[in-house]
Amino acid sequence: MENKDLISFEEHQVDKPCQLGYMNMEAIVEVDNERPPYSLPPHISQPYPWLVISHGEFDQRQTFFSISQYQYYTKIIPEMRNKQVCCSSFGWLVLLDLVSFDCSLLNLISMETIQLPPFNMKFDTCILTALPSDPNCRILFFNLIEDEFLFCSLDDCEFSKQKLEDDDVISVTTFGGKTYCISSEYCLLTIEFEGSSLRFTKLTVQKTESKLFNFTIQRKNYLVEFFGEMLLVCKIYSPRLCEWASYFEVFRFDFYKREWIEVKSIGNNAIFLTDQCYGSCSSVVEESDIRRNSIYYTQYEDRNLYVYDLEDRSVTTSLPCPIVSRRKSSHYWIMDHLLK
Repeated sequence: MENKDLISFEEHQVDKPCQLGYMNMEAIVEVDNERPPYSLPPHISQPYPWLVISHGEFDQRQTFFSISQYQYYTKIIPEMRNKQVCCSSFGWLVLLDLVSFDCSLLNLISMETIQLPPFNMKFDTCILTALPSDPNCRILFFNLIEDEFLFCSLDDCEFSKQKLEDDDVISVTTFGGKTYCISSEYCLLTIEFEGSSLRFTKLTVQKTESKLFNFTIQRKNYLVEFFGEMLLVCKIYSPRLCEWASYFEVFRFDFYKREWIEVKSIGNNAIFLTDQCYGSCSSVVEESDIRRNSIYYTQYEDRNLYVYDLEDRSVTTSLPCPIVSRRKSSHYWIMDHLLK
């Protein structure tokens, strides 16, 4: 092994204004005892998602940044080499090989892998609808440009493909054991899997004078489950710098009135968003430096971590891992509060 890899096995404390005090150490589920520690994720549980940065010439390094500790751990996990993290759900990662386009599931606690059918399609969002042990588990990809779904079960030999004929889809998620998508007209639809087909059921949305229906503004939309409620989080882009967020808007879906209602505050909670259009929320623990009523996010080809305050609409910037190259790294939130 070359000396340049030795730094990958160390833990690093990142400079910050004040120390984050919340951390809970627990034992990891036993895996192969012959594996060296640097080839396993950190043996730490925390109340918030981890920011995982894949970097190196072949994405062979994985840096796990803990916002609870404000500390990062760099590992070399063979199962994640040259892989894109498509989504993180139910303790599993959906991984896509960037060369072969092989698709697989990885459990970061047991390190169990499950091979999926080959995949060769550009996509914007991926979701896992249930635990792999559940017979209703489906892996679903969505391509925003082609307005096309690609999906399969663990028993399928190939992915099935289907479009929503009457409208364009802008976001997909799971909520309350069901799968939902939202159209470009902000209508919420349920998605049911019927063999190799999808059945869509539209939930009527009453159009209002809400600024949500200002279609002159460029948005990136995230459907997020928020403690039993469905939120639509809109990242509003700057008109001058179209790839950079200017501010955020948040809406709650009222299932009784079938309409979106603007939310001014998310209270003592924080939302975490990925570039793959999925997100999660967490309650802010007392005596923690996690910002309440805020949205944590990253930008494409940028090393910084951003925090948007919904109350004063300010943005705070920090550098979670200074050793990572700007243009040869990818950022993902591991949403399952890793290794509980």
